[in-house]
This record gives sequence, C-alpha cells and structure tokens, in this order.
Amino acid sequence: MPRPAKGPRLYRRKRYGREIIWVIRDGDYEESTGCAESDVRGAEEALEIYLTRKRKRGAVSSRPAEIMIADVLNLYAKNVAPEARAPDALIHAVETLAKWWGEKKLSEVRGSTCRAYVDWRAGKPWAKAKRSTRTVTKSTARRDLQTLQAAINHYHQENTLDAVPVVTLPEKSPARDRWLNRSEAARLLWSALREPKARHLARFILIGLYTGTRHRAILGLHWLSNTRGGWFDVDAGLMYRRAVDERETKKRKPPARIPKRLHAHLRRWRRMDAAQRCTVVVHYHGEPIKKERRAWHTARARAGLGPEVTPHVMRHTAATWLMQRRCDLWEAAGFLGMTPEMLRDVYGHHHPDFQKEVANAY
Repeated sequence: MPRPAKGPRLYRRKRYGREIIWVIRDGDYEESTGCAESDVRGAEEALEIYLTRKRKRGAVSSRPAEIMIADVLNLYAKNVAPEARAPDALIHAVETLAKWWGEKKLSEVRGSTCRAYVDWRAGKPWAKAKRSTRTVTKSTARRDLQTLQAAINHYHQENTLDAVPVVTLPEKSPARDRWLNRSEAARLLWSALREPKARHLARFILIGLYTGTRHRAILGLHWLSNTRGGWFDVDAGLMYRRAVDERETKKRKPPARIPKRLHAHLRRWRRMDAAQRCTVVVHYHGEPIKKERRAWHTARARAGLGPEVTPHVMRHTAATWLMQRRCDLWEAAGFLGMTPEMLRDVYGHHHPDFQKEVANAY
C-alpha cells in the first residue's frame, strides 16, 4: 500500500554542493524558495504563498510573472478572431508570435525582448513566397507586436492584470509614395492584356486606377448586392465598397460614383459575365480570386517595373492623379475613403497649387 502524500513542506537542499537553502517539496515537484538555511521566516512565507497559489489553482492569475504569453494569445484568438475583419491574418500573426513568445511569461515583455523579436522576425523568408526571395520586413514585425499588445490589452479587460506590460514597437517605416505615371500604367495594363493567364488582371488594374479602392475590396466586388463583398450598381453609376450589413472599420469603404471611363468598361464586363453566369467582377475563369500574386508579378515584370510596384500602388496612383488634376481636397478624400488630412499630408505636394501662395510671397 503506497504511503499517503505528506503535502507541500519545506526541505533543506544543498546548492552547488556548498550552500544550504530551503526548497518546497510537493510530491515529485520541487521549487526553490531562494532563502538560505538561516532565513526560516522567509522560507515559511514562501511556503504560504505556494499553498495559496495551489488553492487558487484553476483560477486565472492576475500576476504577469505567473501568466504564459501562449495563454494570452490563445484567449485573444479565441475571442477576437471570429469577429475580425481578416480572421486568417489574425490567426497567422498569433501563430507567429507564439513561436517566439509562447513559452515566455507576460512579465518578460519589455524593450529588450521586443527588440530581440524584431531581430528574429525580420529577414526571414516570407512564408507565402514560394518562388521569390521576398523576406519579412521590420514593418511586418511591428504589426506582429501590435497584435501582441492588443492581445495583452484584451487579456487585461477579461481578467484584470496587476500591471499591464507595454510592448515596445520599432520605428514606423516612412509612408510609401510610389505611384505610376500614365506611361507606366499603360505598360502594366498592356502587359496584363497580352498574357493569357494574367488577362483578368486588366479589370483589377482599371478599377484600382479609376477608384483608388484597396486590393482586398476590389477582389470582393460583385455585380449584385451581397453579404460577402461590395458591388457595382452599374445602372445607377455607383460603387458600394462594403458588403450588406458589413460594419465600418478604420479601413473606410465609402460608396463612390463610378468614373465615366470605367463605366463603359463595366457595362461591357457585365454583359460578358452575364453570359457565363459569373457574379464576381474580378475572376479567373469564373472563380473568385483571393489575392493577386502570380499574375501581378508576371505583368509587372513584362512592363519593366520594379518590385516596389505592389497592388497597393494603384491606390497611391489614383490619389496622386486626383491631386495633379486640381481636385477638391474634401471631395477627393471622400471618393478615395481617406481623411482630408491624410490626403493632404501624403499626396498634397502633387497638387499644382501646393504652397503656391507662400512661394509667390517672396
């Protein structure tokens, strides 16, 4: 018959073969108190803390030193991901963070560990780059750390931490200002039309150039109103970037009037898709597209453009062209779905009247 367990108790243990310290023994588990043999009072206090913690086992701790970051990330993914705008991207960020932070305690979140994470993350091969040498940038590591801070804040809202660790972020990269001139845009469009496997990209390019809509929103456009993405009301001449009942986020998606030149293309595309019973505007042989990769790289290379020309450049180009055409700042911002302040700060210098009065004052 096995002996009954004695329960947690103090026990003397030699450390490094010389100094004797007090440890707590609980069955096969042993934990150091950090107290020397002479510090009996300190050892007894450590035992009392251990017993209190053991009695509360099963309850959520509020001390960062006792909380695993893996638990913080799991709670965030469980509660937030299902309602997130891009759940797959959030889950991917959480999984990436868990590889480096998962086994650490919440109290280890400090400037030095955040910088170490950036060094570990930046420069690694991009997970989705099967054929290119694209690597992870510091901007991506920064977004990961923003997700970590959001997870910590969410855990604090749910369980009330004694102290909320602050994530140290690397410096924000300067805003990209790459845009296409008329010649470059024409070459890119012509390259897409000449390549059979990239011909569907022509629709994506034209919609991006004429409306400045974001990449993901363009791929979600349909011919009829729906709950999955935006849609074109060709008869009324309006574009709705948001799906029915989709809530507004920081990535604003206001409705916009369809430009005249794009309107003619849309009428023609709608007739073609009606014959094929296709409901998505940008598609590949009738199938929706999740993300432009191969077709974009192919068309970009044939057009002689560099890797800095990403699909988001279409939005930069639309904003720049509107400024060059002396469009009203308020109306252009509403059309593009950005604030007038952002349009002025990032693209305002392209306007012919930029600082004109100040320059003439001399």
